[in-house]
Amino acid sequence: MVTERDAWLVLIYSLGLFFGVLIWVACLTVFLSATGTDIWSAFGMDKFLMLNALLTMVALLTPVLAQGLLRGWAWRQALRWRPLSFWVVFQVTLATLALNLSVSQGFLWLLSMPFFEWAQQSGYGELLEKIAHHKGVPFLVIVAVMVQALPEELTFRGVIQQGFERRYAPTIAITLTSLFFALFHLNPLQALIVLPTSLFWGWVAFRTQSIIPTVVAHACQNGLTALALAMPSLAGQGSGSPLAQSPNWFAAVAGLLLWVGLTWHLAQHLPTHKEGGAHGERERVTATPHQTGVADGSDGGGSLEPDERR
Repeated sequence: MVTERDAWLVLIYSLGLFFGVLIWVACLTVFLSATGTDIWSAFGMDKFLMLNALLTMVALLTPVLAQGLLRGWAWRQALRWRPLSFWVVFQVTLATLALNLSVSQGFLWLLSMPFFEWAQQSGYGELLEKIAHHKGVPFLVIVAVMVQALPEELTFRGVIQQGFERRYAPTIAITLTSLFFALFHLNPLQALIVLPTSLFWGWVAFRTQSIIPTVVAHACQNGLTALALAMPSLAGQGSGSPLAQSPNWFAAVAGLLLWVGLTWHLAQHLPTHKEGGAHGERERVTATPHQTGVADGSDGGGSLEPDERR
């Protein structure tokens, strides 16, 4: 069983390893700069992003594996790897894309204000611009950003949030996990962009006691975002910074309404859980016949079975 102490240990060690990777990359960048070579041209954007994805996977999963082996975790339960109905996964993915569309348009509006002009010249803005101006089909770019979804979800909403839920109220556990997940991205702009989606994924992980929907949704969002950034370049129209675009308010409102509708539908059809405070005792709430799954009420064991009538 994953405990609160396990969650904090995994979080601290993961962040420590991640910062170690960043320091190594920074040192490499300085070394290459001293020789007159840019790190992007030295590796190529595709290979650099793939290397970054692999290093991130190592930094996040090494503490999880080490703590799990030390504590003798049952891996499927500890990582919240529980099968769910295809329709739950599909709705969570669609809701994620809708929310991300709405949030991204809202941030384009914020970036049009003088106070946020710095963001377009930030490291995050530079990365988006390089993806947008990438020549050819960015296959490795899309794979690299999609691969990162698995270690991030396993670590944050699989282990860390699960451990927090055994000590804190669900709202606090989800908020804490989402804040650390947002800060993990380091860039303040990127952290603000991912926070709303992270809160939604935290709610989904708590209600379903599974990270499969969030892994799929996270990977699809990353991949489609990279593809959308590259589309103007693929069409021969790539110019300027993606952060300098004007917001599409119709898309923002439509995305928000679709997300609200899908979230309401999920809330009506997913089982409800109640946390037992400091002892982490979970009260089982019987699902109604139209629900997609029923929690078994154990400390991380069991599975959620799809409704056979769906």
